[in-house]
Amino acid sequence: MARLPLMDIRQLRYFLAVAEELSFTRAAHRVGIAQPPLSKQIMNLEQELGTELFVRDRRRVQLTSAGETLVAHARQVIGAASNAIDAIRLNRGGARPRIRIGAVDSSFRRLLPDILRRLQANEPRIEIHLQEMPVSQQIAALTRASIDVGLARGLVLHKEIETRTLFQEALVIAAPAGRFAGEVSLDVVQLATEPMIAIAGRLSRSYRDQLFDIFSQHCLQPQIAHEVSDSQAALCLVAAGLGVAIVPASERDARSGVTFHSFSGDPPRVDIVITRQKDDRSHFTQKFIAAAQMCCNDYR
Repeated sequence: MARLPLMDIRQLRYFLAVAEELSFTRAAHRVGIAQPPLSKQIMNLEQELGTELFVRDRRRVQLTSAGETLVAHARQVIGAASNAIDAIRLNRGGARPRIRIGAVDSSFRRLLPDILRRLQANEPRIEIHLQEMPVSQQIAALTRASIDVGLARGLVLHKEIETRTLFQEALVIAAPAGRFAGEVSLDVVQLATEPMIAIAGRLSRSYRDQLFDIFSQHCLQPQIAHEVSDSQAALCLVAAGLGVAIVPASERDARSGVTFHSFSGDPPRVDIVITRQKDDRSHFTQKFIAAAQMCCNDYR
């Protein structure tokens, strides 16, 4: 019988850090050890497996084909170990089980509190770790298993991430108070000459694509004047009179210096989705999804 490699969880965590950072220096800083012992652990792992996992030179670090294969399996092993720890904690009644959530800022107003209220009612002992994250950060956090589940807006395409659409939310137009006085709805032609405040494409590519799609349907282009990190920052600039913004309808609330207008005709809509690692069927991720689906009946 062939001898199995003696890999351990620590080595796999070190390997994933290097694979994701593609830098031994950054990976060592991330896992909290010096670079020489990190490099030694990776060399030991390669010797145990009988193959190189990285191509190294003075300029860069790259995964080999064997390294790319190991990445997905390492994440599964680490995820399974984390699930096992949560199950043991739950069984022994000791440390509280936890779920780590990353969510876009607009979900903090109504949707996320509704989901967490229902989740807490069904799982009163669960410990919730919550962070505000744009979609790009959620993807990175999910791939390195630093969050368990995400709540995002728009299309998410990544080979290691699975999404589930909860509902579609209408988009509305936020304008400086008085700019379109007396007008309840606006059409895209009216917006084409307005300075547009948009979420940076590097943070939400799907949002940027949808923004251009709204205008391209009318053979127009948005006049992007300012880029921001999230809807709250966009509304701040709108209130300052620096332009208009297209935001989810859930952002429509009393806000000094801003008026909200509907789109003429059928409004564009954006998908509200749950994100998680593919093949993640952990107990509390499933519970979060179930709570979200029950809540979202009220949003459709």
